Amino acid sequence: MHTHTGGTLSGSGAPRTDGRRAALALIGAYLLLVAPLVWMGAGGTSEARDQSVYHLPVVEAMVAQWPRVDIVNYESATAPGYHLLLAAAWRATGSRGAIFALNAAVSLGLLLVVLRLVVRFAPGWGALALVAPLLLNPYLLGGAVWLTTDNAALLLVAMALSGACAGISSAGRSAAVGVLASGAVFVRQIHVWLAAPLVLAGLLTSPAARWLPVWVRRETGTESDERGSWRALALSCASAAAPVAVVAALVWAWGGLTPRAIGFAQVHAGGPNPASPAFMLTLCALFGVPMLTMVERLGALALERRAGLVIAGVLGLALALIPQTSYQELPRAFGWVWRVIGLTPTVGERSVLVTLGAPVGAMVLWLLQGGALRAGRGRAGAVLMVSVVCWVAAQSANSMAWQRYFDPMVLMSLAWLTALGVREGARASWRRASGPIALALVQGALSAATLYREAIGEVMGR
Repeated sequence: MHTHTGGTLSGSGAPRTDGRRAALALIGAYLLLVAPLVWMGAGGTSEARDQSVYHLPVVEAMVAQWPRVDIVNYESATAPGYHLLLAAAWRATGSRGAIFALNAAVSLGLLLVVLRLVVRFAPGWGALALVAPLLLNPYLLGGAVWLTTDNAALLLVAMALSGACAGISSAGRSAAVGVLASGAVFVRQIHVWLAAPLVLAGLLTSPAARWLPVWVRRETGTESDERGSWRALALSCASAAAPVAVVAALVWAWGGLTPRAIGFAQVHAGGPNPASPAFMLTLCALFGVPMLTMVERLGALALERRAGLVIAGVLGLALALIPQTSYQELPRAFGWVWRVIGLTPTVGERSVLVTLGAPVGAMVLWLLQGGALRAGRGRAGAVLMVSVVCWVAAQSANSMAWQRYFDPMVLMSLAWLTALGVREGARASWRRASGPIALALVQGALSAATLYREAIGEVMGR
C-alpha cells in the first residue's frame, strides 16, 4: 500500500509512549482477570467442558503418540495445529501446566495484536477503550483460561489481516501473510475465508483498482490511486493460495470437512445455518452502536452516506426475515444473546430482536467503513469489511450458531473499523470514549455473572 501523509497503516498516528502505556495497562488487567482462574484450575463453563471432553484428551493422546501423531482420527472438530503446538510444549517442558500458561499467553497475544493496530489511529486511552470490550468479553476470557482453539486461530487471523491491511507489496510480506493464514486454517479450518481479503488487498494496490468504486480504493493522496503493481496482486494471490491448499490437504486426509472421529460431522457439519448472518449483524448493533461515540461528526457522515445506509438497512432486514430466527427454531444456538432472543417476542418464527437488530448492525458497519474512508483509509476499511462478510459466510456453513464463535471476531472488527475512522492527531476525550467504556463495563458484568460465577462456584463446591 502506498505511504500517504494522511495516516495509512504504514505510519504511526500516536506516540510510542501511548502504545506502551496502553499495552502495559492491558497486560496488567489481563493477568488479574485470567491468572487466578488458571491457577485454581477452575471449571464449570462450556469452555471448561470442551477442554475436559475434547481438547485436553486430544493433546494427551498426541503427547503419548509423539512423534508419530495421528492427525486424521482424533476427537476434535477442528484442525490439529493448536493441539500439536500444545503437545510439543508439553513434551519440551515435561509440564502439564506449561500448556495452560501457553494458552493464556496466546490469548494475550491476540489482544496485543488488536491493540497494536488500534493505537496507530486512536492515540491515547481511546485505543485502550476500543480494545477493552474484547478484553472483558466472557468468550475471549473463557478461551484464555481453558484450552480451546478459538483464540489461537483468531490470533493468526488478526496477524494475517493486519498484514493484508498494510498491503502485500513484497515477497517477504507475501510469505509471512501466507504462513499466518495457513496457520489459522491449520488451527480452525473454517478460516479459509481469509483467501478473499488477501486477494482484495492485492487487487486494491494493482492497476485493476481503477475498475473498483472510488469509495473502496480512495486514500489520502488520491493522485496515487490509479497507479499500482500487478506484482502486488500476484503476491496476494500466492498468499491466498496457501490457506486454501492447507484446507484441501486436510479435507483429502479426513475425507470430509472434519476429522474422521465419529459424531463431529453430525454436530458441526449438519448443514448451513442461514440465521448466522442476521445474528452477526444483531451483535454488530449491540456492540457497534456504543462504538459510534468515537466517530467524529457522526450526523454529517450519516447524511453523506444516507443512500448506502438505506441499502444496508434493507439488506440487513432481508437477512433477518428470510430465515427462521426464533430461539425455539434454533436449538443449536448457545449464548446470552440467544437467551435474550428466547425471552423476546417472535412473529412468524422471526425474532423481533433480530429483525430490529440486523438492519441497525448493517448500518453501523456502513457508517464505520465511511469513517475509515473519510479519514483516507478506504483500502484498509474495504479489506476489513470484506473480511467480515467472508467470515460470516464461512461461519454460516457451521450448523452451530454458538455466540462464542461470533463475539471476539465482531468485537475485533468493530474496534479496528472504528479506529480507522479516527482523524490523524485526534485524541479521544472521555466523553467520546464513553460508548466503548460502557460496552466494556457491560462485557465485564456479563463475565462476572456467567464465567466467573460458574468457575468460582465450581471451585467452592469441590
